[in-house]
Amino acid sequence: MANNCAIASARLAPNGDFGDIMGRDKRGDGSVREVFLGAKTSLFRGFLMKKYGFCVGFGAILLGFAAETQAQVTLNVTVRKVGDPASSIMANASSQLNYEVVGTLGTAMNSGHMGLALFGGTLDFSGGALTQANANDPTGYNMGTPPDNNNCANAMANFAKPWGITNPAGYKGTEINGDLVQFGGGQNSIKNIDSADFPVGVVKTGVAATGAGGCGPAILLSGTLTLPANGGPFTLNVIDAFANVIAPGQNGTEEFWATLAVGTINVSNLTITLAPVNEPALTAREPLSGKTLPQTKKNRIRLTFGPGNLPGNPGAGEVTIREMLAGGGFGADLSSNFQITAATNVLTLLDNSANGVLGNKKWYLIESAGTYAGVQNFCAAYATQFGDADAAGAGLVSFADLGNINTSIGQPVNDTNRRRDIDGSGIITFADMGAANSFIATGGIAVARPNGHTNTCP
Repeated sequence: MANNCAIASARLAPNGDFGDIMGRDKRGDGSVREVFLGAKTSLFRGFLMKKYGFCVGFGAILLGFAAETQAQVTLNVTVRKVGDPASSIMANASSQLNYEVVGTLGTAMNSGHMGLALFGGTLDFSGGALTQANANDPTGYNMGTPPDNNNCANAMANFAKPWGITNPAGYKGTEINGDLVQFGGGQNSIKNIDSADFPVGVVKTGVAATGAGGCGPAILLSGTLTLPANGGPFTLNVIDAFANVIAPGQNGTEEFWATLAVGTINVSNLTITLAPVNEPALTAREPLSGKTLPQTKKNRIRLTFGPGNLPGNPGAGEVTIREMLAGGGFGADLSSNFQITAATNVLTLLDNSANGVLGNKKWYLIESAGTYAGVQNFCAAYATQFGDADAAGAGLVSFADLGNINTSIGQPVNDTNRRRDIDGSGIITFADMGAANSFIATGGIAVARPNGHTNTCP
């Protein structure tokens, strides 16, 4: 490709979709000249041309990426179930699967790059047609909220209209023959020199980069699909992926942000096997979904399955209990602190630690992902709100909880009054009222789900 194909900017029409495409290259004396490439050129056509190697390409026309220059940088792309890093999972037939596509650059920030500038690809599912991923939240972030370029919050919004630029169907991709074709987008590295409606954002460095100044792994896409009733195994694949990074050594004062094509893109796709339909599945939870775990210790969860009975107690680590962490990660497995027993079709999990292993105002995921043999995969998510004796509202601790505890003073703990035993002593006493009273001061409701866990076991 000739050097004058290193297009650095596009002159966009006011609506941002069509315009006079202007290339720029540098003369030997360092001055910049504009090269007219064509009038009223569709940006979508430019998006497609990138794939086939034309000079007038998605990276070149839309975002000013010097695609003929390649960075010695690797982008690792992982397709996975939300909250589960495994590349092969088992899931229930005809169930909904929440998935995400996560990207991480292989070298740290400022090691050959300053973060992701553009990403695109096609998502294919061998089990049927896909629909546009999360119409209101295509990357796992709130795309309707402007990005905060002072930190990494909502960073991927920089890649979607109006702050970034995408194909005409938007960041979520175009539905073609069951695939989501060319999902993704890019940042405003051209610094939009005219009056187009988009891109209008400020370039965010560090996206998908690790190390100092990096935002860490980026959720490039998230969505939900419905699994077939039979067949498989199935694969969820990213194909035809392309990406550019921000070239190192820039501070944003340049005429435009120089970018480099990613040298290698490694994709780890997701394989899904359907669970046998005759295995018992989770049918009920106690506490109910949306209720809290109220005790400082001795919290108990009971999960009911059917049809049929459980095969016996799960082995060590076959049912995990992990704290949900901000950014979509998880804490260490706490299941060794619990007594987990199966009786007929009920699985009971009792915090058996001396002082209680769960923290207050946190979210925990209980899960078996193909490891508890003879039982279909299951999950249950709970927030802790110590002192929430009456389970009213959304976990608010109030004087009503004190009154609720007072009705059972002196009673041994049973299935009806268990929530009132706040300190986990086994007998409901005035000490439980005192404990609940101390948590009124913490105020509010149980902590909201951490960022990145909106779709974790909803």
